[in-house]
Amino acid sequence: MGIFVISIIVIIVGISMLFAKSEKSEILRSMGVSQGTSKLFGIVLTFAGGVILILSLLFTVDEGEAVVLVQFGKLYDTVDTPGVHAKRPWASVHMYPKRIREHTMLIEVRTEDGMSVQIDTTTWYMVDTQNIGEIYKKIAANVSALEDKIIFPALRTTVRNTVSLYKVKELYEKRSDIAVKIFEDAKKELIKKYIILDNVLLRDLKLPQNIEAAVQMKIKSQQEAEAAEYRKQRAMKEAEIKVEEAKGIAQAQQIINRTLTPYYLQHEAIEAYKELVNSQNTTFVIMPTSPNATGMPLILNSGK
Repeated sequence: MGIFVISIIVIIVGISMLFAKSEKSEILRSMGVSQGTSKLFGIVLTFAGGVILILSLLFTVDEGEAVVLVQFGKLYDTVDTPGVHAKRPWASVHMYPKRIREHTMLIEVRTEDGMSVQIDTTTWYMVDTQNIGEIYKKIAANVSALEDKIIFPALRTTVRNTVSLYKVKELYEKRSDIAVKIFEDAKKELIKKYIILDNVLLRDLKLPQNIEAAVQMKIKSQQEAEAAEYRKQRAMKEAEIKVEEAKGIAQAQQIINRTLTPYYLQHEAIEAYKELVNSQNTTFVIMPTSPNATGMPLILNSGK
């Protein structure tokens, strides 16, 4: 509205200089301003005032914005279509973002067992721009007021209420569950104020130093126990494999012992004799080792 008033004043001054009467012209000449110069200034001021007037009647809406138009303290329109739009000269423009916004804060809370803990959170949220009229009339006249008076207090309260349900040593063990509960509870609360919660991240948990050391020691002990259990299971598995291998060898030996009869061995010896007959450079003496010549022969190498 201020720009509109300024533009009107500039136009009036410009027109008055264009149509100044002779007595006023005398005054201007006494000030060293000629009548031609006065008219030129009048044209420039009138044109500039017209440009300012046109600009005061236009406003731009970005892709990521929605706008509330207010005249004399009363909402008369909302616009969420991107581009250039016209408005009443006395109307004020209040912008609300459509895009997801991010906020990080460090919240000090107390656990169920009375320990003081700092929770580092990051929250992603966006304004329900379909209801910016209701937001402006009932909740907040701009996004800064909406964040400071509604969103951030609700998040801090939800984090404190949720963490107070857990003991300090449970915060690491149930961190994912805590994050989900904070998100769900805050989402239910903020949707009543036309705020859409996208996610709540628990970035860090800062415990008291002695508790932090105890938790880290517990985690280390659990990891060592898990590693020992893994080594035990692996050793047992390897032992089972060796037992099975030994059983296989024993079974194979039993099968071999059952098939190694004197006649089978004699047959194998005859096959060996056949191979020796073809030898050209060595002489062998073959002596039976049993009266019926069924045992394995004794072979003497008399080669040169």
